[in-house]
Amino acid sequence: MAVFLTILKIAGFVLLGIIALVLAIVLLIVTLVFTVPVKYEGHLGIPEKEDGKTEFHFLLTWLMKAVKAQLATTEEGLGTRVWLFGKELILGGGMTIDDVLDFLFPPVDDETIAKENGEDLRNSREFRADFDRAVADEADFIEEEQHGEDIVTKIADFFLEKTSGLREKIRKLKKQKRFLARERVKSALKKILNLVVDIVKVVFPKKLLGYLHIGFDSPADTGNFLAAASAALPLTQDHLEIEPDFSGKALSGTLDFSTSIRVGGLVVRVVRFIFNKDVRYFMRRFRKYL
Repeated sequence: MAVFLTILKIAGFVLLGIIALVLAIVLLIVTLVFTVPVKYEGHLGIPEKEDGKTEFHFLLTWLMKAVKAQLATTEEGLGTRVWLFGKELILGGGMTIDDVLDFLFPPVDDETIAKENGEDLRNSREFRADFDRAVADEADFIEEEQHGEDIVTKIADFFLEKTSGLREKIRKLKKQKRFLARERVKSALKKILNLVVDIVKVVFPKKLLGYLHIGFDSPADTGNFLAAASAALPLTQDHLEIEPDFSGKALSGTLDFSTSIRVGGLVVRVVRFIFNKDVRYFMRRFRKYL
């Protein structure tokens, strides 16, 4: 009996040691995520000649380059490479955007969508018109059954058959409009906009150096772009030189950019966004309405 109790004690200490180790690893990862910044740098080169090749290079590093990801132009197009502790990972297959969305926001079933559409329709001003139209269609159908098909009926059937696709698109647009009018959807869209603004503020490069020669077909459009660029980038004159071309369409130049990002606060915002009830309500349904 004493031997059995001793074995249980040893097993308990081993189990506690494993749990402590796992917690320590998790705590270390969380600490690293919140304290070690992610850095990125990139280069964009647009040639003046139309037959020239655009150069693009983007390098993302974390934890003193223990984790690296590169996106750069190659002979075949854009190529992606990822390294983990100096060893390159072979990318292939993997999850798509739809897979990620399905995992984070499992879509609702078609029966729920149909029920919600019915509720929207009953609560909308269009309900009475749709009801009257349905009654009229039913009356026309009964009359057609009683009197048989004539030339007018055949022409009407032909027209309805040819416009069925258009009517289906209109019906879908009405569903989308009613969906976007829901209060929970409005709240979710506002939170999505706020998150996008926060992400742009965090990831926007703090160092922006380069030269841009740009022009549009209309001199007015060129002037509007120059005004917008000056408003969006107050430090343009010191860091990014923009030469407008009012004589016609033109685009060439180089751009070097870099920054470091403390992702801890951003992670908190994203997690709160994912678990927000209104956001989950919207994300689980919006693809049904596309």
